[in-house]
Amino acid sequence: MSAGKKNPSCESIFDSRRSSLMLTILTECTRNPDIKEKITENGARLRAMISEAGGISQDDQEGQYRILCVMAMYLGMSISNIFTLVENRELMTKILAQAESCILPFCGDKKVKAAQH
Repeated sequence: MSAGKKNPSCESIFDSRRSSLMLTILTECTRNPDIKEKITENGARLRAMISEAGGISQDDQEGQYRILCVMAMYLGMSISNIFTLVENRELMTKILAQAESCILPFCGDKKVKAAQH
């Protein structure tokens, strides 16, 4: 989430092969309930990890929706990368970090940023 460091989430967005695979898996979720269940479980685990990292309780409905927005942002960016390649990855990483800090309050927390450096 730091614009000055390599962000693994952004790196996966910029990998068009990974993006294509993700789109294929998501499409298969509409036909295969077992795959949909696994993807749903993985999404719930990811939300829980982000919640824990940010100190957002499971009862905090607004916080949980903020997490869903960030997850949707990365998913949408990843899929759009199949059709529109990002030429300036550094700038896109900076913009995504800014969006995260607007959506998730703990991303803009000075303590969190200090711990990342």
